[in-house]
Amino acid sequence: MKNAMVALTVALYFAALPARADFAAGAKAYDGGDYKTAFAEWSVLAESGDSDAQVALAGLYRHGLGRDYDMVQAAIWYRRAAEQGDVIGQLNLGEFHLTGARVKRNPVEAYMWLSLSAARGNDWAVAKRNELSVHLTRDQLSRAMPRINAWRPRPPANAGH
Repeated sequence: MKNAMVALTVALYFAALPARADFAAGAKAYDGGDYKTAFAEWSVLAESGDSDAQVALAGLYRHGLGRDYDMVQAAIWYRRAAEQGDVIGQLNLGEFHLTGARVKRNPVEAYMWLSLSAARGNDWAVAKRNELSVHLTRDQLSRAMPRINAWRPRPPANAGH
């Protein structure tokens, strides 16, 4: 039984390698300024639930690299990553809610996402959350705290498919 578990673990590890290789190919293309290829590489991974690829796609949309500038699509991809627990996705989604960048400006929502990212050690999120906290009312904080405490990451939308 133990050997079967080890074999299964090794098989799963190697099954995941091509997906990481595709992310690496996207990163290499991105670093070389080939944003269309980066987008193509990361799109498949993002659709399959890879939060790193989702954040990468959001960045391409946010800055208009390899596609049209599209803050709505950037927000969608940041949200998908954030909901899975991706620290960078949470940071960016929090900033979007803080500024109203193609999502409804919502300081409670911003505080929640920034706090979740901050709790995982993101220094930028800590600073942004602390800046925001001095402007929140007691009511806003009392609405944010239970959401923060109850939050749990969601599996990717396609999990199990």
